Amino acid sequence: MNILLTGTLWRYLTTSWRFVMFFLWPFLLSLVILGVAGLIVAAPLIAGFSAIHLIWSVPLAAFIATLLVRKPGDRFFMSYLLDD
Repeated sequence: MNILLTGTLWRYLTTSWRFVMFFLWPFLLSLVILGVAGLIVAAPLIAGFSAIHLIWSVPLAAFIATLLVRKPGDRFFMSYLLDD
C-alpha cells in the first residue's frame, strides 16, 4: 500500500511501465480469481434461488479458486511473483 500512497508506483510507471506490469500482474490475477469465486458463490442468488444453496456454492467456489491458483498459477509463476 505504501507504493501507492507515496507515489512510487507512478514514478515507476513513468520510468518503466514493464516493471509496473511485472509488479501488478500477480495482484491482478488474484483479483480475477477472487472475482470468479465470488461469481460462483453469488450464482444461486443471482439466479433467484434461496440462500440455502450457499451450502454447495461456497465450497465449490473455494475448490475452483484453489484449482485456478494451482494450475494457471503455476504456469504464470504466481507463487514466485507473490513471494516478495
